[in-house]
Amino acid sequence: MPSDPQRPPAPPVASAPAPAAPAARGHAAPATSASASPCDSDPSAGANSAPGSALASFASLGLPEPARTVAATFLPPAPVHAYIALGSNLGDRASHLRTALAALATTPGLRLLRVSSFHETAPVGGPPGQGPYLNAAALLETTLSPRQLLERLLATELLAGRTRSIPNAPRTLDLDLLLYADLAIAEPDLQVPHPRMWSRSFVVGPLSECC
Repeated sequence: MPSDPQRPPAPPVASAPAPAAPAARGHAAPATSASASPCDSDPSAGANSAPGSALASFASLGLPEPARTVAATFLPPAPVHAYIALGSNLGDRASHLRTALAALATTPGLRLLRVSSFHETAPVGGPPGQGPYLNAAALLETTLSPRQLLERLLATELLAGRTRSIPNAPRTLDLDLLLYADLAIAEPDLQVPHPRMWSRSFVVGPLSECC
């Protein structure tokens, strides 16, 4: 599928996440390793929410619930929508996010359809003294499999100098695959929908702008 050659416009920075949607049932949070998803099992930015509390649901954001579970290698017969989350709290945070979006927009098999504003949030957990995060979300159209999309997100993190050390460590770039069409993936290194997305205000706020 042809890629979108245009560089996405720079989203504005929001001083706080968008209002949370009504509470609904959330997902359990299984333990994962550092390579379990584009993001560690730790949050990439702050959220003043109780652990496990649901801030939104598929219905509240007008999204379809997963209808079936597929393998991570599933290739869609036609382009599908996928949602990702982005975060950074090291270096030029806005530049890291914009560079990642530009890289994804020029990836074969991907089209960047919508990008949220940038939300600044306080970190939660991890070593003390780390700086605040910028978080965002984006809607993609893709013909890539979930596995191929995950690999592209991980490669984009590496290009931004992402390193993995202790849990909740600061990072130049964090990319999460949140949703892939109306499908679920349940594999050791990839779980979709993202198992903690509904309890993270720094995900729900930006995501609500892309729905």
